[in-house]
Amino acid sequence: MAAAGENEIEVFLDHVFEIDETPNPLAEMNNSLKDSYGIDAYKFFVLNDNPIPFAPAEFAITNKDQTVLMASTGNGFIGTSTYDIEIDTTELFDSPFKQSAVVEAHGGLIQWQPNIQYDNEQVYYWRTKAADPEFGISFWNNSSFVFIEDISSGWNQSDLYQYLKDDTDNLSVDSTTRNFDYDLANYEFKFVNIVRQGGDFPEFSYNTSFSAGAFGNDIGGGLYFVFADPTKLIPIPCPIGGVFGADTGSVDTERDIWPFRTNDAGHRQEILDFINNQVPDGYYVFMFTVQNSFNHYNPNLWEDELFELFENEGATMLRNQIDDPKPYVFGFQKGSGALNEFVAPTVDDQVSAIFNLEAKWFEGEISTKKIGPAKAWNKLEWEISDYTQSEDIFDIKLFGIDDEGEEDTLATNIVNKNFDLSFINASEYPYLRLEMFTRDTISRTSLDLDYWRVSYTDLPEAVLNTVDNYAFHADTLEQGEIMDISFNIDNVSMSNLDSMLVRYSIVDQKNNEIIVEDRKSPIQMLSGIPDRFEYDTKELDGLYQLRVEINPDEDQPEQFSFNNRGILSFLVRADDINPLLDVTFDGIRILDGDIISPAPMIKITLTDENRNQLIEDPENFFLTLITEDGSQDGIATEIDVNGPEVNFIPASEENNYTACIEYTPTLAAGEYTLLAQGLDATGNFSGDHAYSVSFNVFEDNLISNVLNYPNPFSTSTQFVFTLTGDQMPQDYHVKIMTLSGKIVREITAGELGPLRVGVNRSEYKWDGTDEFGTKLANGVYLYKFYTDIQEELDEFTIDGVDQYFKEGFGKLVIMR
Repeated sequence: MAAAGENEIEVFLDHVFEIDETPNPLAEMNNSLKDSYGIDAYKFFVLNDNPIPFAPAEFAITNKDQTVLMASTGNGFIGTSTYDIEIDTTELFDSPFKQSAVVEAHGGLIQWQPNIQYDNEQVYYWRTKAADPEFGISFWNNSSFVFIEDISSGWNQSDLYQYLKDDTDNLSVDSTTRNFDYDLANYEFKFVNIVRQGGDFPEFSYNTSFSAGAFGNDIGGGLYFVFADPTKLIPIPCPIGGVFGADTGSVDTERDIWPFRTNDAGHRQEILDFINNQVPDGYYVFMFTVQNSFNHYNPNLWEDELFELFENEGATMLRNQIDDPKPYVFGFQKGSGALNEFVAPTVDDQVSAIFNLEAKWFEGEISTKKIGPAKAWNKLEWEISDYTQSEDIFDIKLFGIDDEGEEDTLATNIVNKNFDLSFINASEYPYLRLEMFTRDTISRTSLDLDYWRVSYTDLPEAVLNTVDNYAFHADTLEQGEIMDISFNIDNVSMSNLDSMLVRYSIVDQKNNEIIVEDRKSPIQMLSGIPDRFEYDTKELDGLYQLRVEINPDEDQPEQFSFNNRGILSFLVRADDINPLLDVTFDGIRILDGDIISPAPMIKITLTDENRNQLIEDPENFFLTLITEDGSQDGIATEIDVNGPEVNFIPASEENNYTACIEYTPTLAAGEYTLLAQGLDATGNFSGDHAYSVSFNVFEDNLISNVLNYPNPFSTSTQFVFTLTGDQMPQDYHVKIMTLSGKIVREITAGELGPLRVGVNRSEYKWDGTDEFGTKLANGVYLYKFYTDIQEELDEFTIDGVDQYFKEGFGKLVIMR
């Protein structure tokens, strides 16, 4: 189940099927997928050879006693390897429940059936890795599933480690309590204190925004306070008219600052009473002084109790202001001590004080990854807990995702805990996404999401199966040999697949690609079809990669595509051996200058060792006939290999893979040269230079005197003579006689052998015996050659030879 770029990690948990009580057909792990009806399959792909499950959400299973964990290597053609697999009820894999196994698998499919009785709504985590990784790297990768009795197939989240795979904003799941909680947020309390005059006045900003200033018609000198609940870290506003001694003067709006006068003991006592008795322990308190050019906060009048109030919380510089009051800021958490303390260098300077505090935020969001794909959507179920109606606000939203990844909002404010999804067109939105928003501005505690799950009808799912029907002819091929691979394409789902498109790609080392596509028959649910791909390698040379992809480019909708690929490497060895060329004239190989018939059968053959690419085209032959005319080059004529004087016989097994040209010209008397060259099917020439032979043609019928060779002889001798023209004797013989004329031996045509135009040397070797087989005595004997057309043959003169003949009689000498 397939593949990907280097960092691409994909996984799927496949279909859940209803079954009867028949035995589990996958009890033996090497059974094929086409027999795997009635199982729950969970599949993931591997990077290189290491299996990497990646399932952020869970699938429901119905047949808890028939659950088989299945994995894909990402390459359906990978060899046999071993894999470690573990299952547990925690993703930490450290509980007593844990089970482990080492599984050996060939090809794309890894299977394991743990011996477990599954509990309803229990989430199970499992992980796998290559036991013996090819690249020396092995790491665990996790997935999970849940058993739910009333869901046939679908998606579910209900456990900590599942939620941790979602996207969240200001919301998290506590790993200890397993409860949802708002994240901590930073809250900024900033004070700029300066003597109030003209347009200058002390200011307080909350979270970088101006909140309040000491510029109103309240007090001219004294202390201002800001209070904040540590849970919320929101400034507590001072009511209009003030309370607990806060003197808001004529200010008619609520402000986040509380003004208190300090010019008499009564007002100072109000500060003591308010801080000690009204402000709860743990609250944050920020105090800053207010003064103008003629009025200040009177530290010279303060009682020890007021100084001690702040000093007990960690103030150290406040008494220094008695003789020289300057702008001052102090922050503390009541009962827990100082946050920080600031004072201006001089009364004319300003002081800036920033307090950054952390507290829980009051709202958050959790968003799933995409869910699906689905053939039909059924329903959404969800449940929450720790919900307080007076405090908690939540909103569950549903989004549809199309094939391009674009999202549309399909529903908001889902309050129905069994929400019908049948209104969604799965063809338009094959994927969904869920999102939940929660808010609690009072106690800032989030409600808990117990679970959310989506039930749907699965799309069909195809997978490469190399368990039952896998054959790869060879990974090293001779050029022109047929590359041949067979495998099965299985449908592991409960939905039928339409006619299956398969793409075969042959890629060389420069990424040049040859693509062949073929559409196969439809595949019924839980069944498979065989596939076979053959390719002639006559145009290939070198190292290649064969890539097979079923259902490429999502030709038809299915659940996943990364399990649809198989990759193999193979080598094509080029044919670089020259073919063997041979030339004969009337069945004889001639020498330069030989005489041939005016109407010869010139046969040119090409024999090649490559049995995969045969010579089947006459254009592989190149013939040139040169007529000598006294010039340096003569007259050259290119022979048309498709012409009427040429008969082509292609190479085949019957003729020992030899191609042949039969050239039957009619030649005038003269001298000629024949040039012949040939190519095999892969383009190798028969030689660096063309074969060349010269010959002579005589139109007249001539015969030379017959020589015997050797002469004298001791053991045997042959008879040699020359014939020209186009008329061959049918009856011919040699008579041997003594010097007195007595015939002692007659050698017949049958013994001499067939004649041909040109030089003839008898096949027969006479051993010097008479007709009874008795050896003749040493000495000189006469002989003469007779034919049935003696009178029609003129004499062919051979200089230096004819002087030894008289009236056609020659002499031979026996010397033993």
